[in-house]
Amino acid sequence: MDRQLLNQKIEENPFEPLWKIVYEFLKEEIISLSVKPGSVLNEKQISETLEISRSPVTTAINLLVEDTLVIKKPGQSAVVTEINYQNYKKIMEARIAVETKAVGLATKIITKDQLAQLRNTLIEFEKYGNENKLESSLLDDKFHKIIIKSANNIYITKMYETIQPWLLRYRYYVAHYTPENIYSKNPSFHIAIYNALKLHLSEVAVSEIIADIERMEKVILKLNIDINK
Repeated sequence: MDRQLLNQKIEENPFEPLWKIVYEFLKEEIISLSVKPGSVLNEKQISETLEISRSPVTTAINLLVEDTLVIKKPGQSAVVTEINYQNYKKIMEARIAVETKAVGLATKIITKDQLAQLRNTLIEFEKYGNENKLESSLLDDKFHKIIIKSANNIYITKMYETIQPWLLRYRYYVAHYTPENIYSKNPSFHIAIYNALKLHLSEVAVSEIIADIERMEKVILKLNIDINK
C-alpha cells in the first residue's frame, strides 16, 4: 500500500474525515486488484504502513465488509473476498434486472446532455482502444453509469451502486488477465446502445444491453486463470 498516494488523497480532500479517505483508498486498492483476492487485511499492519491510527482503518474495513468486498469473521482478520464465476453470475443477473429497466426508461427521457456524455465516452474509447485496458475499463464503467443516471430513478441508482464496485472489480479482472484473442474492448460494442438511446428505441436498447452483459459473462467463463492464488 502506497503511503504517498494516501497522503495525496488527504491533501486533495482536506475536509473529509480520515476514515472515509482510508475507506475509499482501500476500496480502490481492492477493486483495481492492487490488493489481491484472498489477501488478509491486518488492521495493525495497515495502520503502521500508512502511518495513521488504527481507528480509521477499523472503520474503513467495517464499511468494506458491508460492501461485501471484504469478509470478516469474529476473532479473525478481515480477508478480501475471492473472485469467481459463480459470484459474477449473480452480479450478471442483478445487472440484467437493473440495467434493462434503466435503459428502457432512459430511451424515453434521456437528455441531449446525457447523450453527449455517452458520445464523448465513445470517443475516448476510440482514443485508448486496447492500448490501455485499465483506462478502457473505467470508460466502460462510466458509460454504464451515465445510462443508469439517465433513467432518473433514485432507487435504480441505489440498486446499481450496490453492485458497481464489484462490477468494476471484474472489469479490471478482465482487463488484467484476458488475452486479446479472447476479449478485445472495442467502442463498437457500445455504439448500438448509444444509437438505440438516441433514436428512442427501447426494445433495441434493452436487447443490446443484455448482449453486452452476456458477452462479458462469456469472457469470464472462458478464463482459466485463477487470480485468487
